[in-house]
Amino acid sequence: SLLIAIVHYEVIAAGEGAVWLEGVGVGDVAGNGLVECDAAAVGACADASIVVQSAPSVTSTPPPPTATPTPWPTPVAPVPDRVVDATLPRDAAFLAVDCAPAVSGIQTACGYPSGTGLVVVDIVLGAGPRPFDLLSLSILAHANQQVLQPRTGFDAELNANPDFADLAGPWRCTPPVPSGDVDPSPDIARSFLDCINAGTPVTVAPGGTLKLASVYYDAADGTSVIDLYRTSVGNLLGSGPDCNPTSPNPGICIAGAIVIGDGPLPPTPTATPTATSTPTATATPRVECVSVSVRLALIRGILKRLGAREGQPRYHRRYDMTGDGVITSRDLVVVGDIPACPRRRIA
Repeated sequence: SLLIAIVHYEVIAAGEGAVWLEGVGVGDVAGNGLVECDAAAVGACADASIVVQSAPSVTSTPPPPTATPTPWPTPVAPVPDRVVDATLPRDAAFLAVDCAPAVSGIQTACGYPSGTGLVVVDIVLGAGPRPFDLLSLSILAHANQQVLQPRTGFDAELNANPDFADLAGPWRCTPPVPSGDVDPSPDIARSFLDCINAGTPVTVAPGGTLKLASVYYDAADGTSVIDLYRTSVGNLLGSGPDCNPTSPNPGICIAGAIVIGDGPLPPTPTATPTATSTPTATATPRVECVSVSVRLALIRGILKRLGAREGQPRYHRRYDMTGDGVITSRDLVVVGDIPACPRRRIA
């Protein structure tokens, strides 16, 4: 036997009470459930009864009320003095950087006066010609850190930096923990946010756009491209625009450009920062097709290990479908894109 956890209760009155396990499971490294305590697993988990013969002699003092958290004063996006409007595709879904959230539409290049101290950009999803049912998003935005330094967020989940757009539904953005910069290099800022929705999808109407998150930067004079390298979204089928250049199904991804001070605006920024300290990850072998049961097992294993990084006990290479050393919602997108194996016919 193995002790997994201890639960402490405060006795407040005499009487009898029951303790039972619901929604508790134990699995192995392959993601298989060895014991699962749910309605279908009768007899697999033992309940307990507790009888208190007499009430406690000391009256319990209720804890002090929890302080109301101070709302985060969301930084106000400044208005650029010159912009270049984005050319948006109409025949496919896309991801884009909007460098001027305070201006109507989507702009891909923005100029600000010299001495501007704050820059805000939005990460936007475009649905394309069909509705898009959003269930997951994973953002990894690159910028020139000598010009754009990501600010510290208010918390480590929904009000971090990148700042989740407060979409409807039970969204969870940690683990893995959001970060304004996950790159140790002083030259490259890599802002990271990974969120998943366990409820009803957020539907983007055909031809519509949806803000996914905002990124806040302290600015210095100069020029920076903001590139959506390894940014992706997922829907009910697991697939959506994917900005990973090694993805088998790359999507349409529109970068943004920021110019602080005098300087021309690029027409359509496409550059990607080249100075990166990202280690070379071991590629996960490509899976040609999967059965329904294998697909479900992979999805379950990924959900149990969200946020696990290579070298940690919860990490398992089988579920790192992108081979980037961390298990995120991008791995769910890859699983959804794997074709289904054809059924065998019995003669």
